[in-house]
Amino acid sequence: VSAPSDVAVSGVSFNSVTVSWTESESNFGPIAYTVEISDDGGDTWQEVLETETPTATIKNLPDGVTYVVQVIARDAFSESEPSDPVEFRLKSRAKPAMPTVTEFSVDNQVGSISFETGDDTGATNVRYDATVYEDFPGGRSLGTVECDSENLSCEIAGALTGTPYRILMRGFADGGHVQAPWYLHVPAPLEISVDSGVNVQQDDEITVEVTELRPGANAILKVAGRAQTVVGDEDGYASLSFTARGIGQKRVTIKQGSRQASESVWVVALVAPRYVKPGRPTTLRVKGAKPGSEITLVSSLEDDRLVVASRTGKASFRVTVPTAEDTLDYSVLVDGAEFFSGSLGLQ
Repeated sequence: VSAPSDVAVSGVSFNSVTVSWTESESNFGPIAYTVEISDDGGDTWQEVLETETPTATIKNLPDGVTYVVQVIARDAFSESEPSDPVEFRLKSRAKPAMPTVTEFSVDNQVGSISFETGDDTGATNVRYDATVYEDFPGGRSLGTVECDSENLSCEIAGALTGTPYRILMRGFADGGHVQAPWYLHVPAPLEISVDSGVNVQQDDEITVEVTELRPGANAILKVAGRAQTVVGDEDGYASLSFTARGIGQKRVTIKQGSRQASESVWVVALVAPRYVKPGRPTTLRVKGAKPGSEITLVSSLEDDRLVVASRTGKASFRVTVPTAEDTLDYSVLVDGAEFFSGSLGLQ
């Protein structure tokens, strides 16, 4: 008698399964079939039923167990080799492991969710989904997406930078479902940068760049107390240029909702005498520098000198033009960058 072939399982439930196969061939009368199962991967086998039809339902099995099934055919004179074994797992009554969001980020208007789960509960047919809401009055729902249960991640379209979100994670399995506590996403802080550095000269054109804004929403940018509305683009970026005026610290502040960030620039000026008298000391004065900045005087008539700007942003150098025939050429550097240059001599 030939061995049964094409063994298949169907109707898998918590404690039963239906097995079917293609009938064997024999020249010696009717054929009976013995169905055997193994719960240790085929090392040992247990006979569970006999039948004369090519299908059988195995009942009263414990839920969640993985089995291997094989079928043997018998006629009046012989017994076949076992069929090729087929593995199946009964449904488990265990619920899935609880999901926990570990990270939420936004890029190109797509929100990426990473999550983790606890120890394997033995649940079967596990899947997870996530629902995302904007977390402010009148906020919209971005919808519900099914997650990648293998990589523990999911993506949802329509997410924006600079926006708070509430995320609800749920897990589903044959044995039931679980719902995690809400995950609250706090957007990254606003970031503000000034392209010129912290010390600038009068009349310099300064560009302020802001990132992590909520796209399409107004933000208030203040420069030295003067307010202007800016709107972030789809990536949460905005920029504004202004001309450095006055002397000293100029505070730049961006505010959107409850988030704000600030930066400062210091407008530096040099006060130099118009006339000097040979042999008599005179003073070059720097004003408005950021306190602690290194101010260096490079002179044609003496060695370089360095002083540190005071807490009021001032620094001064006493210089002397020895004779009427001399000219003192100088440069003033602020933190290593040349800000001013000129000449002193008899006028």
